[in-house]
Order: sequence, then C-alpha cells, then structure tokens
Amino acid sequence: MISGILFGLGAATSQSLSYLFSRSFLSRHGSSLELMIIAHMIMALYSMVTLLFIPSWDIPPVSQFAFPMFLCTLFYIQGQFSFFMAIKHTEASRISPLLGLKIIVIAILSVSFFGGDLSLVQWLAVGLCLCGALLSNWSGGSLPLPGILWLLSACVGYSLSDIYIRATVDALGREHLIVSSITATALVYILCGLTSIPFLFFVPKGTIKKFKPAFPFATAWYGAMLLLFCCFAIIGPVYGNIVQAIRGIISILIGTILAHIGYAHLETKVPASTLARRVIAALMIMGAIIIFSRG
Repeated sequence: MISGILFGLGAATSQSLSYLFSRSFLSRHGSSLELMIIAHMIMALYSMVTLLFIPSWDIPPVSQFAFPMFLCTLFYIQGQFSFFMAIKHTEASRISPLLGLKIIVIAILSVSFFGGDLSLVQWLAVGLCLCGALLSNWSGGSLPLPGILWLLSACVGYSLSDIYIRATVDALGREHLIVSSITATALVYILCGLTSIPFLFFVPKGTIKKFKPAFPFATAWYGAMLLLFCCFAIIGPVYGNIVQAIRGIISILIGTILAHIGYAHLETKVPASTLARRVIAALMIMGAIIIFSRG
C-alpha cells in the first residue's frame, strides 16, 4: 500500500512538470496534434529501450493482453488530445487540479461496469475530492466553455484508460507486479508511437524538426507513466486517482513560482486570495487521500 502511494506521488510530480512543458511547447512551437505525434514517437523509442531490460520469458502470449492494451491506448489517446486542447484555453495550474474530477467518473465506471465496490467512507472521500476540484475551478474565474468540454472529454478518456491499465497489468501477470507494470507501460507507448506515424502526413512539413523542444514533455510524461502504471497495479485506479489528485498542490506551487519569476507565457499571476482558495482546494483532496485509505 505505501509503495503504491509513493509511486502515485512520484507520478503526480512528474505529470505536473509535463503539463508545464506541454504548455511551453504549445505557446512557442506548434499545435496539440504536433506535440501528440512527436512526443509519442519519442516515448515509443524510450519504450523500446525499456523492453531491452525485460526478460522475454516474463512476457506472455500477445493474445493474453492485446485487448485491454488496445483499449487502454485508445482511451488514453482520446484523453491526452483532449487535455492538450484544454490547456490551450487556460493555465496548466488550473486544469491540473480539475483533473480531480476524474475521481467521480472512475468511481462510477468502476462500480457500474467493472465490478468495483466502495464503502460509504470511500464514497465520502470521492465526494471530498470532487468538492476540492470544483473549489479550484471557482477560485480564479470560470473556465471558457471549450476548455470545460475538452476537460470533461479528457476526464472520461483518462478514466477508462486507467481502468484498462490495471487490466493490462493483470493480463501480463501479477507474480512480478513491477515488471508487469513496466512492461505494460512500454507496450502501450510503443503502440501509441506506431499509431502516431500515419498522422505525420496531416501536419506541417517542419514538424519533424520540433523533436528537440518536445523532449522535455515526452521525458517527464514517460517517467510519470512508468510510476503511474506501478501505482495503479498496486492500489487500483480509484485510490490511485485520489493519490494522483495531489498534483493539484504541486502544479499550484510550480505555477506560482513561475508566474513570480517572469514566465508569463506559462502562468499568470493571481491574487493572494485566489491562491489561498486553490491551496485549500488542494488540501481537501489531500484529506480525501487519507479518508479513502482508512475506508
């Protein structure tokens, strides 16, 4: 349990950094589609290197894990593209805490369609996490409608992908859980990279030259996913998402620092009262982590 929480906290930190790197790329170098294509081709290369360190006898027949891996990848691509579109409309430090809305989506999906079971106390934790996410949105003006719609699309896509992360790891075998988690991460991102190649024909010719500015995002995101797959494999997608919601605090802190040292293209300065409300919202999500674990 503790190791799963630690993996989740590490993933949250790396994800918070990746959000800023993605916003930096989008503000200076290109479109969401370009970043999606380039970053996933880079991560596919990382994944191939990762598999070199996985003993071949630890990987079962493809038929055993192909279906959940395909669904995991499909829903992830939907969520990722939607997220990139959302951060074109507002700062990463606002969108990141609002991804806490995933918790209510994934809880409902898990209980309704995937045989999950939550106690009353755990549902209270889910509700507290949701309240924290909503408070974060109210603390700094309303999001534009396109941002809200893309955010909701991202939440649904990410939630379904998270459920199939656990299914993919289970299909690979739980005897060596960390090895199966790392293998699942590599296989999913190789598939993402292969899926990205045909889209090179639909982007400007200069896109291939933007690999260098895309490396920071790709590196931070791939590191986050290695940790996230391990987290979900150990403590499950619902609890894992509650732990992940801590990225709200991390994003707020990073965003505040960047705004005050002059990186206005990444984050804008906010009043102290707004910052205080965002911190309270993030602390509510932290409380949800504690309540859920006790439930």
